[in-house]
Amino acid sequence: RPRVLLAIDEDKEWLSDTDCFVRSNVEVFVATALDVEQAKLDRKYPIAEGQVGIRCLHCASTAPESDGSVPPSGEDDRSRGARGNAVSYPYSISGIYESVREFQRLHLESCRNLTPEVRSRLLGHQGSASLSSVLRRYYVMAAKALGMVDTNDGIRASGESVGVGSGATFEFAS
Repeated sequence: RPRVLLAIDEDKEWLSDTDCFVRSNVEVFVATALDVEQAKLDRKYPIAEGQVGIRCLHCASTAPESDGSVPPSGEDDRSRGARGNAVSYPYSISGIYESVREFQRLHLESCRNLTPEVRSRLLGHQGSASLSSVLRRYYVMAAKALGMVDTNDGIRASGESVGVGSGATFEFAS
């Protein structure tokens, strides 16, 4: 399954360089049965298979086994690389903003899986940020552009996108 980043092309028109950089380090994913089990082990609030989550791109890229093997089930095993503060399941698209802020504050700056180049770029972005009122509204629009919708069971991937600006078409289907 191809990776879907939280970052979209319109980010650079709306957000500071720092916010664009942080979003480019966050992967959006649809929870599998393995993710649900992992969330229980990490004592995260109950999540359901099919719920949308966000996680550290760098941790999700790490092989959970030292030999890099794929689990016997053949299931996508990226969830085991992203644990604790590296993964979040916001309950609504309006909560993605806070989840990304927590990810930046509690995980990204101390992520063990960042390459020296990414860490250097992160340090270079310290301090500049967008206005939070603009950010909150934009995060909701960008989530809709990726096809995310709120449901009674948390965020789900609808497969339908709502454009942020001219020419904005994005797809994020389960």
